[in-house]
Amino acid sequence: MLGVALAVKQFDHSGIFEVAVDPEIRERGVGTELMKLIINTICDVKIAYLQVEIINASAIRVYKKLGFQTLYGYHYRIMEN
Repeated sequence: MLGVALAVKQFDHSGIFEVAVDPEIRERGVGTELMKLIINTICDVKIAYLQVEIINASAIRVYKKLGFQTLYGYHYRIMEN
């Protein structure tokens, strides 16, 4: 397996919930091609959205190159007992 992606379409919106590429072949364009496939498949939606961790610089580069923009940021909080 080279990679996997999951998108869910609801009316005129689509959420992209998973894009994963085999670590051994990252930085070779597989993630970009997966995203292009998703975008072409959901071409009639008005809004596509996704979430990405700020430390995932390579994914952020791909998303920006494909036209995604940062809408807002958030961070995780953990509670320890």
